[in-house]
Amino acid sequence: MAIAIHTAKLAAEAVNESSSPEAARQRYAKSWYALFYGRLRIGRMIQTLFGAGTGSRIAVGLLRYSPALSTQLMARTHGQPF
Repeated sequence: MAIAIHTAKLAAEAVNESSSPEAARQRYAKSWYALFYGRLRIGRMIQTLFGAGTGSRIAVGLLRYSPALSTQLMARTHGQPF
């Protein structure tokens, strides 16, 4: 839900701050890519890991004993408040 709301905010800013529809589209695409592409890519990689039985058990065990790694993972997939 947060990505949808943030996306709407990006779209509104692009429309308000652009002089043409094409400029708004380009601004929106650039902003979206900068904010979400990396987060979604990492999320997809994590999803494949947790989809496997053995891989999932190893990942959960590793994250349980490594709070720093857990925190880093959350930061890379959840982004910053807007």
